[in-house]
Amino acid sequence: GIDNNCDGLTDFVGSLDGTWSTAVGDGAAPGDWACDRSWVLDGVWDQALCPDCTLSFWMESVDDPTADPMGCALPSEEGFGLHVIESAAGGHYLGITYRYTYIYYGYSYYYYGTPAGVYTEYELTRMPSIAVTWDGATIQFEDGPLDQSDGSGNYLSDWLGFSGVME
Repeated sequence: GIDNNCDGLTDFVGSLDGTWSTAVGDGAAPGDWACDRSWVLDGVWDQALCPDCTLSFWMESVDDPTADPMGCALPSEEGFGLHVIESAAGGHYLGITYRYTYIYYGYSYYYYGTPAGVYTEYELTRMPSIAVTWDGATIQFEDGPLDQSDGSGNYLSDWLGFSGVME
């Protein structure tokens, strides 16, 4: 963070650059995944997405997120909100905002099917089971099993993680 107003306190306005990673699949050996992918993300401060959140960033992938196999993807190809939310018990947890865009087609006296308008809606999903570590400069979290043995010789992975640095 940066002290933008010279009051001696860090202001949480800026950017968040990081890596979102995922590993999904099961196999006979650890690391035998159906997909294993990481994306470089750039985020910009956007408190309007979640005014009650401790931190709020709009994240977009530097890489092409549409070329990924099923089950190995970002929360949204169009970008998403990444939020750090303070829990009542102390600590922080993850929130994700999804953006939905709808195009309305209206009637016209001479022509049917022209776009009448575009409507964008944002929906916050709180994930209190995913703890977020935040030390003022870095944000990290992970969720799900990674190479967990099922006792019969198979290893299961359904894992995601993020590590980023605030500027």
